[in-house]
Amino acid sequence: MANLIEGSRPYWRDNIIIIPGYSKGKHFDLKAKVINTRGDILSVEAAEAFARMERDAGFPILINSAYRTNAHQQYLFDLNAERKRKGQKYVTVAPPGRSYHQSGRAIDVTRGRSRNFVRDNGERFKFYRTVPSESWHFEYRPNR
Repeated sequence: MANLIEGSRPYWRDNIIIIPGYSKGKHFDLKAKVINTRGDILSVEAAEAFARMERDAGFPILINSAYRTNAHQQYLFDLNAERKRKGQKYVTVAPPGRSYHQSGRAIDVTRGRSRNFVRDNGERFKFYRTVPSESWHFEYRPNR
């Protein structure tokens, strides 16, 4: 299988979408699944763990962000740098190629019962809060 490059069209194979992924600055072909009606995407393994977590919750877990393209990560990184330069409120944003979102293994969970459930139960499904200053950010870490 040829490697996808940023900007190339993803393709489907056996209900799995193949899209450009990044981990520790390295590109790879990410095998992923759509996890909700918004079209959010996670790696196949993370998507399956997310589905188990939702079944256990008994309600849809609402998220603001999951997989991000390199272009979207660059946009967020630049926007954050501009806010910081202007002295406005900002959060830490990983540079493109270094975000767990780009590996299909991170979710940002909305406030309320969704976040409360993931905070209290996520570790049973291998979703961990990894950034102390971001109560919304959870990463799928199957080997932890």
